[in-house]
Amino acid sequence: MLRSGQSLACWNLRGSCITFAFSPDGRRVALRVTQGVFFASDTPTVEVWDVQTGRQILAFRGFIEIGNIAGFSPDGRRLVTDWWDSKVRQWETFPWTEAEYPGSAAQPLRERMRLYANQYWSERLAAEREAGDTNGTLQVDLPFDRTQLPARDPTAPPNLVDLTAQYTGTLDESSYLDAMGEYMGINLRNVPKGMVQFQNVSFDVRGVVQLTHASKDPLWGGYPQAVEQIPVAQRFRRLHAVIGSIDSAPEGTAIGALVLRYADGTRHECEIVYGRHVRHWWTHGDSRTDTDLAQVAWEGPHAFPKDPPHAAADLPQPLGKTPGPDQEVVSFDFVSRMTTTAAPFLVAVTVE
Repeated sequence: MLRSGQSLACWNLRGSCITFAFSPDGRRVALRVTQGVFFASDTPTVEVWDVQTGRQILAFRGFIEIGNIAGFSPDGRRLVTDWWDSKVRQWETFPWTEAEYPGSAAQPLRERMRLYANQYWSERLAAEREAGDTNGTLQVDLPFDRTQLPARDPTAPPNLVDLTAQYTGTLDESSYLDAMGEYMGINLRNVPKGMVQFQNVSFDVRGVVQLTHASKDPLWGGYPQAVEQIPVAQRFRRLHAVIGSIDSAPEGTAIGALVLRYADGTRHECEIVYGRHVRHWWTHGDSRTDTDLAQVAWEGPHAFPKDPPHAAADLPQPLGKTPGPDQEVVSFDFVSRMTTTAAPFLVAVTVE
């Protein structure tokens, strides 16, 4: 029980369960069950159990890849699962209660179920014939829900550049998906948030702008190669950026750039070089935290403390001088150089 923490029931499963989802009415629970934990020794099953009786109602034969349960449909009759092969599958069930089947109470339930099934599949197959070929791949880009971001402090001065419209993720969640689990993704929930100071410079820290790299891994396909025309509209002498890298690159490799756009149409590139300005955000991937031209902005425990050997994370802070304060900087671009491994990310920018 959620309120008291008391165990209400104990069920004997055929193996391990690592993901589950409750139906909207709370009467059923879907479990992913396998003899293994991550790399299964048998084909996993998605099992639907009755919460009140503790009985298994249905078992769907799954796939050998790791699978997760996304949830039930609002009516509780469909279940969506996602799997390591980057496919989302919809599983369908029959109504749960006898009253939902057509026919009179005098008819045997088996006959009423048969009538329901015949009607259902007749309508379903007719709809598929009208729709034509439905075996194509459908890719859907879901926009980042910016309501998850902390609100910008109304007292934040304009020289703390507002990145709200450019963030691709929050600091509290992995900014990208990783096949080995969320703990491998960048997760900066322990970083101070809001208006904070790193190395005596104030920053507005509320999210992450994550760029992609040249990997063919489809998990990186949802992130941009560049985020352009981030508004600045100010004159300044110095730019401070809290940036980092996911994964490492050979020393001296340019993995990204900040491209300043001036009011007269000219541009100036501030390259982001691995080993000079940034390193892998997590010491698990690169044990060094020193850089030639940057300072560590923050260092603290990893968001998943059960992995103590790699519990430090760092966000290097490059300090770059601009060509001059006479011209207004209208905006800047944050660009990935599309190396094969390292992907840059941006947390905050301050100008002065």
